[in-house]
Amino acid sequence: MPEAKAHSFREASFQSLQYCDYCQKVLWGFARQGCQCSECGYTCHHLCSRFSLNCHQLDRNHMGDDRSSVFTDSDRESVSRFSTRSEVSTMTSSRQRTKKSSGFESDTPNAPLRVVEDASKSSTPNTAKTHRRTIQQHVQDSMAQATLNGVWNPNVSILSPRATGKAFSKFVSRATPITNAMSYFNHVYHWQQPVVSFSYLIFWSLLCLYPSIILLIPPLVILLTLPQLKSAKSISDILLPTCTDETSPQYFSNLRTVQDILTQGITIHDRLTRQLTRLSQDNTRVPLGILGVSGLISSIAWIFGRQLIWFIGCMILLRHTWMWQVAQKAVGAILEVIQTLVDAAGKLGLIKANPTFAADPDTLEISIFENQRWWAGSGFTGQLLRAERKPWTNITGAEPLVPKEDMPPPIGFRWTDKEWHLDESGPWMDSVLGIGE
Repeated sequence: MPEAKAHSFREASFQSLQYCDYCQKVLWGFARQGCQCSECGYTCHHLCSRFSLNCHQLDRNHMGDDRSSVFTDSDRESVSRFSTRSEVSTMTSSRQRTKKSSGFESDTPNAPLRVVEDASKSSTPNTAKTHRRTIQQHVQDSMAQATLNGVWNPNVSILSPRATGKAFSKFVSRATPITNAMSYFNHVYHWQQPVVSFSYLIFWSLLCLYPSIILLIPPLVILLTLPQLKSAKSISDILLPTCTDETSPQYFSNLRTVQDILTQGITIHDRLTRQLTRLSQDNTRVPLGILGVSGLISSIAWIFGRQLIWFIGCMILLRHTWMWQVAQKAVGAILEVIQTLVDAAGKLGLIKANPTFAADPDTLEISIFENQRWWAGSGFTGQLLRAERKPWTNITGAEPLVPKEDMPPPIGFRWTDKEWHLDESGPWMDSVLGIGE
């Protein structure tokens, strides 16, 4: 049997919004928001670190985590998450208490979960064939709309994979101005020529102080392009160049630029979606909180709008300079001081203390979750599909665990119950879900 390996947790500070890998809730605070394992990168609340027992590489694709790659969402999302099969789920759990070697008992409940899918009523469809049939059906529907009553309607666009591919190729061939602009921006952004980048920093500051300077940009662009106009055949060759050779290096540069833009757009969309989904699940008062924060941001933008735009632009231009590193360390030190004052006020009872920073309990209740699938002829077994949970996991299903017989107690604790107990009080029971009726 595999053995569980304990985490090597260290207190950590995060500069962006982070979620606990154990309970999936937000890590609150200005600094020292939680713990992070130095071995596997597992991140959690201080209190939740007592419940995480197995150090391993997390399956973040299963969790839908922001840290997962944008190119790895094909199998699980197309087959498992958005499958058209019917499912029947039941949930159970096993519990066992642990107790410190000394001290009094205080129970800390933990929400358990077990998911078992009924494979007898479903079969995973061949996604490739289904996808081709769906496209073919849409193409036929668009053709039928364009030739309604036997008369061709030129105003109706026909859905055609071939036309889509040609349109994408034409867009890539005409993306040379975007590629040149992105290349020049990266050149300035990474300070490859400090004099040019510093000139843009000064120009940005003057533009924020005197917005009417924006009227000088068109003449400056014309002056910069005048030397090239003498050697070019037309103005379009300079301002809107087109790459017609699909085997040239310029075409592949355009293709890489388009791919990067699409990837960044997908990443931003997925991050916003996951953040909003997690926030909506974390607190029912989130809409009021978002409304309050948006009102505060609007008020700040109304009062300090120009200064705020100038500051954001300067931070972007200084991102790859020593000044950014100094500012980052200074902000980190300030947040550390603020967090220290908040912690001291919580201990003195001046403000409500964060429950995740509460004192270590003397008794913990550990829950592990057994996942099974129903197979024809075998019944429920621990043989699961590759995209599904492991036979034994935590509540999220992303953290594989060893079987309950091999589960060690948390560090500094000992088992007080000799056997695991089946939890029959939660919403995962068959009677609650209506299974078997």
